[in-house]
Amino acid sequence: MSIDTDLNSKKTILVVDDDEMCVNLLEVILNKYYNVVTKRDGQEAFDYICNGNYPDLILLDVEMPKMNGRVFVRRVKHDSRYAKIPIFFVTAINNPQINNAFQQLGVQEFIFKPINSIYLLERIKNFFDSNLKY
Repeated sequence: MSIDTDLNSKKTILVVDDDEMCVNLLEVILNKYYNVVTKRDGQEAFDYICNGNYPDLILLDVEMPKMNGRVFVRRVKHDSRYAKIPIFFVTAINNPQINNAFQQLGVQEFIFKPINSIYLLERIKNFFDSNLKY
């Protein structure tokens, strides 16, 4: 896989998950190709964005304390300042009805746990290559 590794052109991915092992795994997978910022729950992530930080992509868990992924998506997608930030759910929940509801809210992709690193990197690269920009 060929991903641009020029530090000046690295995209920033915000990883939001309360599972430390999952966060560590995602950092290991992504750090070579992207700038990675991590937050432990939706509230921390929302505060980060509200402080003027606009990641190129958010990888978001569904079940978290304080503000879960569902509430986070609704808040981000209903605020015109942040609505175009792309979100991928990274979750163990594989329910077509729930997934369809979140796609209607604006979630671009679902990555299911356990995480396959090659699949994850390909989905992210394909997403960025598709010129879907906000």
